[in-house]
Amino acid sequence: CPPHLPPLPTEGLLTLRAKPPSEAEYTDVLQKIKYAFSLLARLRCNIANPSSPELLHFLFGPLQLVVDTSGGPRFASEVRRPHLTSEAVALLRDHLTPRENALWTSLGDSWTRPGLELTPE
Repeated sequence: CPPHLPPLPTEGLLTLRAKPPSEAEYTDVLQKIKYAFSLLARLRCNIANPSSPELLHFLFGPLQLVVDTSGGPRFASEVRRPHLTSEAVALLRDHLTPRENALWTSLGDSWTRPGLELTPE
């Protein structure tokens, strides 16, 4: 007789991968991207090959994917924290391609203005 095999799980790997992320997971990723923008601005004078402006472009592929799969810019626009620094806003404003800029500006004030300029929550 063959050895006894454990029952198959009710949710296989493909099923788990087919589920969309939760709102909390979308929010987590968007917060990390916003934080990465501020880190790139902060480290601008300390990193090269690739530089902060060059690395900035690599964040827009995942950002576009998250915005698209979460139903558009409205969800992302509600992610207020972490606030962007003035330096991060300047880095974005000065180095985005037209396509990246269109995505960035579609996300609203929480993404395009420094935290010091935003109304308190």
